[in-house]
Amino acid sequence: MSEPVQAKPAEIKAGRFYHFRDTQEQSVYDWAKENQRVPFTITRVVPEEVEAAYGTNESLWLSTRKDEGGVPPAELARIKGEIDKKLEGQKSLILFGKGSVDYLANFNELKSVVSLLETLADDIYKTGNIVASEIDLGSEDVNRRAAYKSFCRTIQGWPILSAEEQAEKEEDKEFVDSLDVLLEKKAKLSNKQPMENEGKPAPFIEGGWPAKEKKQ
Repeated sequence: MSEPVQAKPAEIKAGRFYHFRDTQEQSVYDWAKENQRVPFTITRVVPEEVEAAYGTNESLWLSTRKDEGGVPPAELARIKGEIDKKLEGQKSLILFGKGSVDYLANFNELKSVVSLLETLADDIYKTGNIVASEIDLGSEDVNRRAAYKSFCRTIQGWPILSAEEQAEKEEDKEFVDSLDVLLEKKAKLSNKQPMENEGKPAPFIEGGWPAKEKKQ
């Protein structure tokens, strides 16, 4: 896995709620470890796999398989209660793993899921804990996408990028810069005097279109 680009200490603050892309999940765990934060993960992944991947056994497994230790995603009150326990008396980082918010929305009213996130944002502001959540801003469900984007306007994006993401960001910047140059050139060219017949449709003749007019 790529090494995360180090963030300045002030970039991630206590009492804040952050949203991240699925590719940033590793950097969230890395930051928690480096900053003595106890990560508690709400996830669709079984606890053994979470521990193997990230070295922590602090997780809440969202699953309908109650007999195997899963917590049903429809039980929002229970999920909130488990999170509240982790916010008491320790410096925690609550992490909603990849697909977990969308999974909760499959079993609950969308407004109830967003309300859970909003309540957490208020709670951690008072306690100094941190919440980081993967939120699918590109969800195919129009209502979910609108609700997620509305909520994300009130919080911040996870500021640490992996080396790959940093490289992609630089490539995107270079592309945008080059596009700006092209648009500027196009704007200058658009100020020139139009040539004769410029903008007129090409004449149609049998056998092909558009085509050049035949000379008389």
